[in-house]
Amino acid sequence: MMMDSTGKAKACEDFYQYACGGVMNKPDHKPRQPGTMARKMIKGQLNGLNSSDTSTGGGKMKAFYDSCLNLGSQDARQDWAKPIKDMFGAYQFTDVELTGLDFTFDLSEALGNMMKNGFTPFFNIELDVDADKPEAFMMSLHPTAPGSPFSDDPSRKVCLEEHHSNLLSLGSTSYNVAEEYNSFMKCVKTGKGLEARLVRMKEAVVQLGLMNHLTPKKSEELLAQTLSNTKTFLTELSEKQPHVPHLIMKLANRDFDDVKFVYELDDMVIDWKTVLSTFLETDKSQTEGYKILVYEETSLNSITELLGDYYGLSPAELYNILVLLWAEMVYTDFVDPVGVSVGDPEYCLNTAIALMEDTASYLYLQAVALSVEARDAQIDEIAESIKQEGLRVLGKLSTAEGFQDKLRDMMDNVVKLNKVDGEVATKSMEGVSLSGDFLHNSLLLLTHRSTLMRNTYEKGTTDMWRVFARPYDPFGVYNYVLNRIMIPYATQEPFEEIRDVPKYIHYASIGHQISHLMWHGYDTSGIAFNPSGTEVLRDIQPLLQKFNATYNGPRSYKNQNNLTANYNMTDLTANEIWADMKATDLAWQAYLNRNLLMEPARRRRISVEDPQDPEELVLPLLEMSPAQLYYLHWAQHYCSDSNDLRMLEVIESRQPPGRERVNFVTQHNEHFKEVFGCTSH
Repeated sequence: MMMDSTGKAKACEDFYQYACGGVMNKPDHKPRQPGTMARKMIKGQLNGLNSSDTSTGGGKMKAFYDSCLNLGSQDARQDWAKPIKDMFGAYQFTDVELTGLDFTFDLSEALGNMMKNGFTPFFNIELDVDADKPEAFMMSLHPTAPGSPFSDDPSRKVCLEEHHSNLLSLGSTSYNVAEEYNSFMKCVKTGKGLEARLVRMKEAVVQLGLMNHLTPKKSEELLAQTLSNTKTFLTELSEKQPHVPHLIMKLANRDFDDVKFVYELDDMVIDWKTVLSTFLETDKSQTEGYKILVYEETSLNSITELLGDYYGLSPAELYNILVLLWAEMVYTDFVDPVGVSVGDPEYCLNTAIALMEDTASYLYLQAVALSVEARDAQIDEIAESIKQEGLRVLGKLSTAEGFQDKLRDMMDNVVKLNKVDGEVATKSMEGVSLSGDFLHNSLLLLTHRSTLMRNTYEKGTTDMWRVFARPYDPFGVYNYVLNRIMIPYATQEPFEEIRDVPKYIHYASIGHQISHLMWHGYDTSGIAFNPSGTEVLRDIQPLLQKFNATYNGPRSYKNQNNLTANYNMTDLTANEIWADMKATDLAWQAYLNRNLLMEPARRRRISVEDPQDPEELVLPLLEMSPAQLYYLHWAQHYCSDSNDLRMLEVIESRQPPGRERVNFVTQHNEHFKEVFGCTSH
């Protein structure tokens, strides 16, 4: 979205507005939508496949995609009976009056079975890297963070609508973002959001026929009682769960509480060996040696204690609560998703990709096959330039050697995620037999994901990169323990269209992203690891402390309605802004000095006004210097389709909004001030 700045705010005052303008008022100027092009390419590959070819992963993905597009499979209610019965199995609503104290069930086994089917309302188990043995995986255990790849959350949707309505009523006054977020979460957990969930739970039970084995009178009574019990349970659960922004921050920064073997976890309420063996479909004895990163341990213990209390009072009532919550998940994700509908091509594509990541990766790699060599060359060339410039910058530290060794290890081994082939994609789908029914297929693929997780865990580094990033992802990833930058090809889109633009444009996009990820290796979490993942690097701390002194503090933002949002930068992730600030300078200097490796004689510092190489292309109609265009293109990666900062979403995700990123970096960047003549500001 390269465009000139005519009529926009002055660059020195508000560079975000200067670069992005009022995109809401310019239908011909659309902000970048990362990942959209990659998904379109996957869809193009799918359209060329035959759903009857069930011998390949691609054919099975096509069959799944077509079953989603076929609304008839959802309209026929009788089609739901078998897949629902197969999924829930023995987990059916039970009449508490009939079973009474005689009813019992294995809570640990039930939780493991439900996790195997994608149901994780209390805690989640994922793969991570063993810092003591980087060639192997370990597990991480943490309270569940909100969000689904398939549907909006009904409770959060209702409460966001209420939040936006409240903001409109405030007129041109002000509000405190942290206080508003707390009100939003109260709505989600115990207010209108919870009521919206209860309505959906009732719909799920009725529409899925989950009480058809009972008489109409008994089913009505049991449903009402279970809904009442569930409301009380969820209200109590909300008091035990961690503050969502804190949880997200800890997961992002790998800030865990403890490392334990499975047998060391508190098993007073839950037998974690049983949960894991059931979830991963493996022998219970094999799980004893699993190492676990434990996040938010106090919250986890409180949640399990609550489950234990309810189990102690009435196993049957807790059982019904679990089945009701599970039904809500299935119904919301695959029958009546919020904000979209089954049969919508976008929903069908997103669901297919989320459930069949290996196959989606293979199809995307097929789509870009002809340009892989050129893509690799671009990544290698820019990564080498950034490495050399990074070595120069780190060489100024008092103990430079350790930092430079880490940088060489990182930049000499950039991962391009180009290893998923057709055999891998097909093999991962072996044993999965899809039909023409979308709900059946979705539930089957949910179960299949736990099998893939077990296989990946056992293989270790064979499939290491696929756990953290996929070639169609729109952003790169840096892994602290592995000290590896992973650059998906989708970060280069639209590759064919921009290959022939000036190189400084590439450095403003893919170059800045590589540089940004590089600096995460030295942020508040990254400094804890040298290349082997063990020794702590600390000399860069004064730079971080100096940055934090500038970064922390109150901020305010006035929207188009003159409503002022007051917030504190400590509510956002400092590591992101830190990486952005360092990356913007480094990527530009890497661009300027990119030829020094090949031409040792050219050892002078290049001025920002110096002409570029003779082969460097010129962008027509834009009377801006290369340095100015570099900053412009970098900033336009953060343009939004709204003038609203969406502060609640920002506080929860901890990701700074584009306006905050761009303006904070440029207002504290001396080179930017120089090229735009802002020295006096």
